[in-house]
Amino acid sequence: MAEIPNVNAQTVSDGLLVFWNIDTLNKHAQLTNADLAITQSATAPVVASAGTITTAGVGVARVAPSAARSGIILQAGTQPGQIVLVVNQSAAANTLTFDVSGTSNVADGVNDVIPGLQARLYVWDSITSLWYATPQVANVVSLTQSGSAAVIVSTNTITTAAVGVARVAPAAAVTGIILQAGTVAGQMVLVVNEAAQGNSVTFNTTPATANVADSANCSPIDGLSSRLFIWDSGASLWYAQSQLVGGSVAPLQSATAVAIANSGAIATANIGVSRLNPASAVTAITMAAGTYPGQMCLVVNEAAQGNSITFNTTPATAKVADSANCSPIDGLSSRLFVWDSSTSLWYAQSQLTAGAVVSQMSATAVATLDNGTVATAGIGVSRVSPAGNRTGCILAAGTYGAQEVWVVNESSANTISWATQATSHIAGEAGGTYVLAAKSAQKFVYDSSTSLWYKG
Repeated sequence: MAEIPNVNAQTVSDGLLVFWNIDTLNKHAQLTNADLAITQSATAPVVASAGTITTAGVGVARVAPSAARSGIILQAGTQPGQIVLVVNQSAAANTLTFDVSGTSNVADGVNDVIPGLQARLYVWDSITSLWYATPQVANVVSLTQSGSAAVIVSTNTITTAAVGVARVAPAAAVTGIILQAGTVAGQMVLVVNEAAQGNSVTFNTTPATANVADSANCSPIDGLSSRLFIWDSGASLWYAQSQLVGGSVAPLQSATAVAIANSGAIATANIGVSRLNPASAVTAITMAAGTYPGQMCLVVNEAAQGNSITFNTTPATAKVADSANCSPIDGLSSRLFVWDSSTSLWYAQSQLTAGAVVSQMSATAVATLDNGTVATAGIGVSRVSPAGNRTGCILAAGTYGAQEVWVVNESSANTISWATQATSHIAGEAGGTYVLAAKSAQKFVYDSSTSLWYKG
């Protein structure tokens, strides 16, 4: 005889709290005020390669391989929807790799690897007669990071076992570094250098020693930066995740070279290289606004050299900073732009015109005085025009490493002499060593490590 549906058809209680309830009205089995504890195996077998992990009668199958093992079999399930949690209690390197699906009873077969000190949940599908592993990522990837930032020194090894984020903090620039061999095919590790920018990490130049592919050409990991590596078990090497293809940056380029006309807009959305091919010289061009801070776009003009591209002279319209002074992009040339979301403008990164470098020059030629300072901030060409021969002049300190500046003397007869190194910021200057003659120029490069300009 059928029973009337009841929200409390069967309960287990201590008189105060209900721990188990069967709700036949809403068809629920409810566990409340209690923990769910599924049966675990009594022992953790030292499973060998091609060994079988028992699932019958257990919800948690514990194993403890003495080394990395392959060809593993997960015993077939006995009930539709059966669940088993396989726990690998061994060291991180003692991985378990399953056999092909037809042998192992695991859907993804040899691609399913359980590192030591980890567990994986499987569900039995009685229709396909296979176990299916549940995903281990929910919403975001959260990798285990090392407990501390190791103060590594030259020739040291960066630990990768059982960590997804390997933190280091060298006290100085270090070389000959080794990245510990991976333990799982496809393993990823993010090496984070928490030290000051100059305290870089350079790998041993021999790949077999560093365990890093092409380590001799792998650029250092500067302080305050990180790099992602992926372990290729076939080559037994880590491969740096980068945007380099054959040693070059390879951003996505537009499918076609647009025949842009006057007042046309250059597309930038989801494009790293925006190709153009104007039929003639065009003016009043604008760039589409960037979509994220620091976005870069290389504008390539594929047309004949004379078919130049000139921006609208109003920055807010062109969306290009200093567009009124931004030299045209000649045909057969290109220019790189970086999007600054705080100003909502693109900024040109260096400018080549007809194959020559076009630097920002000072708006006027300053009538430099004795002991006067020649400006360098935000200027690539600093123009001077002394009314007489000047001595003890100073070249203003640079603002960034490798900054270059040309000092151009436009005077027809008068010279400029520099003060001593300590005052002029010019390396090797004893006071009058490097005289800038009339109608001539001197090139200087700034070394931020010495805070000095070096004459070219």
